[in-house]
Amino acid sequence: MNITKQHCTERFKRESLGLNSNDIKNLIRELLQEAILCHMKEINLFDDFAFHGGTSLRLLHRIDRFSEDLDLSLITQNSSYPFTAKMVLLEKSLKKSGFDLEFQNKCKPANPIKKYYINDTSFLSEFKEEIGNIIGGEKVKIKLELDVAPSDHQAFEKVRIKSSFSAEILAHDLPTCMGQKIHAVLCRSQSYGMDIVKGRDLYDLEWYLKQKIKPNLKNLSSCLNRMGPWKDQGLNVDKIWIIESVDTCLSTKDFSAILLDVKPLVNNTIFNQLQSRWNLTYFRKSISKL
Repeated sequence: MNITKQHCTERFKRESLGLNSNDIKNLIRELLQEAILCHMKEINLFDDFAFHGGTSLRLLHRIDRFSEDLDLSLITQNSSYPFTAKMVLLEKSLKKSGFDLEFQNKCKPANPIKKYYINDTSFLSEFKEEIGNIIGGEKVKIKLELDVAPSDHQAFEKVRIKSSFSAEILAHDLPTCMGQKIHAVLCRSQSYGMDIVKGRDLYDLEWYLKQKIKPNLKNLSSCLNRMGPWKDQGLNVDKIWIIESVDTCLSTKDFSAILLDVKPLVNNTIFNQLQSRWNLTYFRKSISKL
C-alpha cells in the first residue's frame, strides 16, 4: 500500500477526536512513524534493516504508550553501509506521496549509531485550531537511528504493523528486544552523562515481564560487552545476574523523576496507575519472576 499524506490526514481526523493536545501531537508523530516504515518497506530497506526498540513495541505489539524514535539495526554488520544514500531514497519516496518532511543528517563517521532527524510542521499548521497549545516554530520530531555494527546474536521475526497502514516488516524478536531493554535500563546513563533510568524503559520492561518474555541472554551479553560500564569485561550473563543488577540499579533511583519521563507518553488514567504501584519493592518482586 502506497501511504500518502492524504491517508495520514484522514486517519488523523478520525483518531484525534476526544484527545487532548499532548496526545494529538503524539498521534501525529505515530502516523508519520507508520508512514515512514511503510515507505521503507516499499523501497526494500527491510532487506537490510530490522526494527526494534520502544516504538516497535507500540506499532507492532500495541503496547499502551506512545513512543518517539525509530530504532533500526543492520541485519549484518557493515560500517560502510550507504545510509545517507538510503535516506535520500526514503525522502524522495515520501515526497512523491505528498509528505513535506525535513531530513537532517546527524551522522558522525566514528559513531556506529547513524542518526537522522525527520521533522514535520505541516500537520501542526493544518490542524492548529484542533491541536491548540502550539509554540511558534514547533515541529513534530522523529529521530531515526540505524546501528551499522549491531551486537552479536540478534534474532528476527516478520511482524505486521497493527493499523490500517499494514505492512509486514522485519524486526528483532521479543526476547532480543527485552535483552536490549534491560541493557537500556542498566546503561542508558552512559549516553546522558548522568545516573538515570528512564520511565519509558521501565514501562517497557514491565510489559515484557507481564508477558512472561525471557530475554535473549547471548545478545544482552554482547550488548553489555559492547557499551556501558561492563564494556570489554567478557560478561556472560544469566537470570541471577540480571535480577541482582536491576535491583542494584533501581535501589538508588528517584521514582518520582522516573515517572515524569513516561508521563507525556501515556494517558492520565495509566499514569495514575503507575504512580500508585511503581516503587522499588514492586520492581524487586516483578524482576524476581524473570
